[in-house]
Amino acid sequence: MVRSTWPPPATSESVPLRDVRGVMLTHVVPDPQNYVPGSLGRELTLTLGWGAVKRVDLFPGGCADPGCDADHGFDGTITSDDIALRVSADADGEVALTTALTFARALSAALGRR
Repeated sequence: MVRSTWPPPATSESVPLRDVRGVMLTHVVPDPQNYVPGSLGRELTLTLGWGAVKRVDLFPGGCADPGCDADHGFDGTITSDDIALRVSADADGEVALTTALTFARALSAALGRR
């Protein structure tokens, strides 16, 4: 007998506020040349980091010489990426987008007071 693994298992984690090290917001605007500073945009990604998971982004290294064919190895970044939550006004509604931004600001303020 073959057992289905659907729905996939879920994992939850309880993290004390004192362990949260970073709150990162990535804003997406559909028409950057017409962006009005202070407006919300159409989506954002809220990333919280507490040091349990790191993401490594690698890309080919290079130099400023357009004719260079040398192997420059790789460059990259290591980012704390314990949870990333994408919220879209188109998919989730304007209220969800505003709520996510309000939550991120409140959490950032709380972390700054520790």
